Amino acid sequence: MHEFGKIPPQAIDLEKIVLGSILLERTAMLKAATLVSMDTFYKTAHGVIYNAMYTLFNASEPIDNMTVIQQLKKQGKLEEAGGLMYLIDLTKEVSSAANIESHCKILQQKYIQREVIRISSDAIKNAYEDEVDVFELLGTTTNDLIEISNTLTGKKSSLVYDVSQRIATKILALSESEDELTGVPSGITDLDQFTGGWQNPDLVIVAARPGMGKTAFSLAIAKGAAKLDRPVAFFSCEMSEEQLAGRLISDELDIDSDRIRTPKRLDDRDKNSLIHELNKLNIPIHIDDTAGLSITQFKAKATALKAQHDIQLIVVDYLQLMTGISNGGNRDTIIGEITRGLKLVAKDLKIPVIALSQLSRKVEERADKRPMLSDLRESGNIEQDADAVIFLYRPEYYKVDSYEDGRSTAGICEIIFGKHRNGGLGTIEQGFDGAHSRFYSLNEAQPLPFTKMSRPDEEDIWSFD
Repeated sequence: MHEFGKIPPQAIDLEKIVLGSILLERTAMLKAATLVSMDTFYKTAHGVIYNAMYTLFNASEPIDNMTVIQQLKKQGKLEEAGGLMYLIDLTKEVSSAANIESHCKILQQKYIQREVIRISSDAIKNAYEDEVDVFELLGTTTNDLIEISNTLTGKKSSLVYDVSQRIATKILALSESEDELTGVPSGITDLDQFTGGWQNPDLVIVAARPGMGKTAFSLAIAKGAAKLDRPVAFFSCEMSEEQLAGRLISDELDIDSDRIRTPKRLDDRDKNSLIHELNKLNIPIHIDDTAGLSITQFKAKATALKAQHDIQLIVVDYLQLMTGISNGGNRDTIIGEITRGLKLVAKDLKIPVIALSQLSRKVEERADKRPMLSDLRESGNIEQDADAVIFLYRPEYYKVDSYEDGRSTAGICEIIFGKHRNGGLGTIEQGFDGAHSRFYSLNEAQPLPFTKMSRPDEEDIWSFD
């Protein structure tokens, strides 16, 4: 293979030395097996020989000239390997296997170079094709490069004592810190005390029926993290970037959302805030409002945002509006692809991902409208992949005026942990100000009078979800 008129990176002489070392000393295979594979070798004959050696190694058979020759004969590949004399000559290339680890690492580097050239060449070739989906091409290329990195430069296994020491050091450092959070802050004090912050690399599903305040909640946690210098990527599949910015303006500048939508109703205080206080929103929230966002696009965009802006949290609003990889697959399969993709991004980028989800209409058929795990649409896939599932529930929305203890439900939103793989279950009560799309602690004074929220089948300017 000659790309750009040049011979691809390779080290034929070192390949011979590595093979000769394995033939000379069986222990050499123990080191080689963790660093190279058949594909690592540039010369086809060398790859065939190594594959025969590896087969013997896996079968706990001795590795020497005669056993390798017999294995190649058994596979019908002796001639492809260069013949009898070629194998015998390999042991003449080396006198010791002492440096095999270093030699294997060089072969590994040459292989990585060749793979980068191959992937880049394929990307260039496909980029010229008009019918190619550019986002799919970008995602495929990015994933191929990440796969090379993970496969060939991945970490080795660790002793549990070494890992425990590392964790103990981290725990002790955190115990001396004034900050009690171990994860990314949400900005909602009661929630942070319950979770310790959003943890890496968790996939957190926030689910609710329309009208509960999912988008307002997601913006609140995005803003809370960003205000503490944790860059956030916000993928909005439903609302435009202008609509999201409008909500943030309403919350941060205390301007009623109806006046944001109808600027003629702005008063002098509102206008003064827009002119002089907009710098409050100079915070690192990166909005992407791509409609019909595919999981492939999402992976590529998230990876780029992590590289460019070191994002610490991803929010997706919402997962049922994303598209999967399968064409024409059933909905369960597609949702499974999406949730697995979201979880893999969290794991690969080592950051928490918060994804909003709709609940099925089954909630509306019960006397008690509090959500449960079985209410999740395509619940099997979502529940399986999620590290935590949070439900939002506002009793007032369903005309429940008071709790059993007599407390009023006015303006209260329950944040219910229905699943928490690495923590406890429970319910956190928060105040919700619909006029400003704002969540606040019930220990604080209510910011402004609450405004009626509509049901999904009503037309009302206060329908925020």
